[in-house]
Amino acid sequence: MSNIRFVTGFTHGFIDYAGAFILVTVPVIANFQATSPVAFWLSIGAGLALSTYSLLTDYALSLKKLIPLKLHLFLDMFASVMFLIVPFLFGFEGLVKWFFLANGVLVLVAVILTDDRPVNRSVSLN
Repeated sequence: MSNIRFVTGFTHGFIDYAGAFILVTVPVIANFQATSPVAFWLSIGAGLALSTYSLLTDYALSLKKLIPLKLHLFLDMFASVMFLIVPFLFGFEGLVKWFFLANGVLVLVAVILTDDRPVNRSVSLN
């Protein structure tokens, strides 16, 4: 049986930074502020939080390796659940609602597919 977790930490890092960019830019471009200031600021905040904990995660694309990948994936899972619940809690509609739901699903898929095993950083001279 093959391993469903084929996304490496390196690839997950790219996904994280792309996701953070989307979470910050789409609400601005789509003017979420006009229809739902709550959705606007939740998305901006989530994007900034994702950028921050990504920069501190123990994977290749971070500045400091302070957060283990397993904890990072737990934070991602929490964010996914929040993105799936928040539209119903705050009554988001239309594009805003679908933006949050799509993000929730995509983050969940990224978590499920990411291989969280520690990377062997030792070098063999054989």
